[in-house]
Amino acid sequence: MCLTETVNLSKSDTDENRKPETRIITLNYGDDLDQLVFRFQKGWYVRFVRGSSLLGRDVNVFTSISGKISWNEGSDEFATFAEIKCEQSGAFSYHFIVDNESKIAGSGYILVMPILFLNKHPLLLNAVTCITHISKLLGTFDLWEKRLQIAAKAKYNMIHFTPVQQLGISNSSYCIADPMQLNPNFNTAGKQYTYDDLAILIKNLEKDYHLLSIQDVVWNHAARNALWLLEHPECAYNLKNSPHLRPAYILDRLLYHFGMDIMNGKYKNRNLSKEINSVEHLRTILDILRNEILPQLRVHEFFQVDIEKMVTEFEKYVEEGASPEVRDEMLESKPGLNWNRFGFIVDMNHANMIFNRERNDACDEKDRQWKCLEAFRAHLQFLNEKALKTGAEIYENILQACAGHISYERIDQSGPKRRELTEIFGLVTQYFVQPFPSLSSWKDEEKFAYNNETAEKIMACNGWVMNDNPLSNFAHYPSQVYLMRHLVCWGDCIKLNYGEKPEDCPYLWDLMKKYTQRCAKIFHGLRIDNCHSTPIHVAEYLLKAAREIRPDIYVIAELFTQSENLDNIFVNRLGITSLIREAQNAPISFEEGRLIYRFGGDVLGGFVQKSIQDARSCIAPALFFDQTHDNPSAIEKRSVYDCIPTAAMLAMANCGIGSVRGYDELVPYKIDVVSETRNYTTWDEVKQSSTIIPARAALNSLHVWLAEHNYTQVLI
Repeated sequence: MCLTETVNLSKSDTDENRKPETRIITLNYGDDLDQLVFRFQKGWYVRFVRGSSLLGRDVNVFTSISGKISWNEGSDEFATFAEIKCEQSGAFSYHFIVDNESKIAGSGYILVMPILFLNKHPLLLNAVTCITHISKLLGTFDLWEKRLQIAAKAKYNMIHFTPVQQLGISNSSYCIADPMQLNPNFNTAGKQYTYDDLAILIKNLEKDYHLLSIQDVVWNHAARNALWLLEHPECAYNLKNSPHLRPAYILDRLLYHFGMDIMNGKYKNRNLSKEINSVEHLRTILDILRNEILPQLRVHEFFQVDIEKMVTEFEKYVEEGASPEVRDEMLESKPGLNWNRFGFIVDMNHANMIFNRERNDACDEKDRQWKCLEAFRAHLQFLNEKALKTGAEIYENILQACAGHISYERIDQSGPKRRELTEIFGLVTQYFVQPFPSLSSWKDEEKFAYNNETAEKIMACNGWVMNDNPLSNFAHYPSQVYLMRHLVCWGDCIKLNYGEKPEDCPYLWDLMKKYTQRCAKIFHGLRIDNCHSTPIHVAEYLLKAAREIRPDIYVIAELFTQSENLDNIFVNRLGITSLIREAQNAPISFEEGRLIYRFGGDVLGGFVQKSIQDARSCIAPALFFDQTHDNPSAIEKRSVYDCIPTAAMLAMANCGIGSVRGYDELVPYKIDVVSETRNYTTWDEVKQSSTIIPARAALNSLHVWLAEHNYTQVLI
């Protein structure tokens, strides 16, 4: 177990006569600081000074706060500076140019933290004690207050609600069918509740129970049964606006029908039935896939050219005579518009310069033309042979992906261990949703992909890709995540297609803006679900819209990038207040201590700092959870004896902390956001003797006291 000690720096920080805080950013030519976080408080000043590489040069500094900022008139260059005041919270960029050059000489970001008020009193960000509630488990709206009282009794000061909007057919808490409608399950027989009722409750929670409230926003997917998507299919990645997904859809139908054939007994003679539960079953399935099912797809054909068609087209160029410009380059094929079989093409102008040339081995013009055509034909055959190899690589990826999926879903001890194949839980997850019935064969369904009326209604599901770059979009070409089956697919939700700007999909941008602003109006903060899968330019736009409604909105994010630099890019561009960090990520006590030391405060022994000092880059601020709603129960993963020690260590960390409903009541399993249907207990129903609520109340009170008294240094 790790021990934590904090040290009180100075009470002068709260002195009303203290000078305004100023942080100095030194500008140097070529500095690209976009991946560093510089954190500021509202009311602080940011002072820019020239570094050694800029002395004697004309420097113009621009910020997204106030545009171009002027330099003061100092006695010399060392005394001059440009300064702005941080009056708004959020993320602001700066850049500078030198000697009127057109290119940017350096850039970075300024992260200004919001100020939270709880009943008109400031709540320090490091004093936040947050608890997650799965909204659908709060039951009918008339009982919410009684079920939320436990948060106040345990001395939390913030509640995180999962989406309160109408959910989809799977009833997953993060699969929203209509972002503008409240979940109808909150209604009672006698009353239909509205967002106005919710707003009143949120205000009462703050006034009567000293609880702020934040809610998830889900921007990157919608429920597969969302009616608005049927009316506006352009809001999804469908087979009309994303034709590169057509081969993946055809593969998806092939795998679906193979699973249905197993379920219906077609492979009984191979010892396969609807119950798949052993390694032997998996080996048999993979053998059939490799040797019988996947070869039917002929996936290489989607990457091959129609040789005769290309040669016929090229013949027109050859008949006009040899190209005056000759190039000795490699001619590559590229996708056609429709992604049909043998639909790849080559650039004919490029081909003309490479293959349509004078030939010393030709006896006359006719012979020259024939030799040029044959050389072109031979090259196309070479390209098609390359496509065969591409197809073989794709087959291997598909097999590995299917093996991993089936093993996890039905065999691995750590998985859900689904036994029987069903229409809902088939052999593999369906990557695409189609609103019309399945046909008897995948070959018959292939035509759906190439009919614009049906193709527009076939939409790609969302999910996540292991070790993927969060700044790239796996649904865009040239990514072949869907064809390779690399997507860990959520079959109950559809990936949303924003494009690059609001004009690309006006309905979707407008809908999500209204949804976001409504959430910002009701709640004190937002939690960005799957921030790493949300296009960053979309999140920027929507957070800007949220700050129009609530300038000091508290923004936290679920962000998994596996890179601190990538984390910082998201924090800087979106103005994220805190990133969610999880204590359960630590496999041993030493690592737990390291995480607390990293996220939980300053180094022990630091001196009281002057009011004017250099700006120091820092790690992204943390909201540190002992357990999130995505984690297994701490009792399940560790021990019941671990619950209080972990909560105690986090309570002494100099950052916001959080937990999930069920942790303090010692629920020994994960309360699932999809399958759980039982409601939370009310305060009157809780047996305090079987909970750690009194201990939690003491620890939360301690955490707030330490933050308010400026205990910022930590030693593990």
